[in-house]
Order: sequence, then structure tokens, then C-alpha cells
Amino acid sequence: MDAQLIQSMQDYIADNQVNGKFLQDDQSKFLIEKLAAIFSFDLEERWLWEQVEFENSVYYDYEGADWDKLMEFLLSDFQNKIYLAITDDEFYPWKLLECDKASVVHLLNQQQLFEFFIFDDSFDKIIFDTHENLLIKYVK
Repeated sequence: MDAQLIQSMQDYIADNQVNGKFLQDDQSKFLIEKLAAIFSFDLEERWLWEQVEFENSVYYDYEGADWDKLMEFLLSDFQNKIYLAITDDEFYPWKLLECDKASVVHLLNQQQLFEFFIFDDSFDKIIFDTHENLLIKYVK
């Protein structure tokens, strides 16, 4: 896991009074394994999004200004509290950030590029941001 990325996110959270925190490893493990059980994900695989059959995805170009609007739209039916799993081309286990969905788009815009997925306490939908510049929303 990229320690500089985690530190950058922690600094942004502290400096901007974002309601968010990185969860303890045991909490992260519990939530991610619960999500994996519900969606039948194999956590031995690096990219969970390759395990889903999705019909809709949106390609984005970081040169454009629409990524934040796309994310806000995709997050619109999520609960206020969301979980951001920082996968960043790594195998499980991953760090998990709990934060408000209203803050996550701006937080992500302030970071280096990395892969992640987002879910909430309903455990019925996930947004993946992939290394192929795809935003994928998968609903159970």
C-alpha cells in the first residue's frame, strides 16, 4: 500500500475538517469480507471489478472536467456514510476509509491517481474506478 497516498489523504482530511477516518485493519477486513460474501467476490483476485458482469460503464479522461460530475451522479443513491477501499493495483487486504459521500469526490480530486471502490452499509451496490479509466457501478 502506498504510504504517501494514505498520508496525503489523512492530511487532507485533517486540513479540511472532512468527516472521515481510516478504519482499523480488523474493521476493514470485516466489512470487505462481508461485501465479498454478498457479491461472491474472490478476494484472492487483484481486481474485483473483473469478477462482475456489468452492462454499464463510463470511460473518463482525466483531461476532461466531467469525472467529478460522473462520480456525484453515481453516488447519488448511496447512503451518506460510504466506504472507500484503496486497492491501487494491490492484492487484498486494502485500507478502508469511512467518510461522507459529500466529501469523497473532492478528497479524491486532491490525490494522485489510484484504483478504488466505494460501497455503503446497504451492501447492495459498488462503484469501481479502474486502471482502464472506467467508472463501473454494479448493483446486486
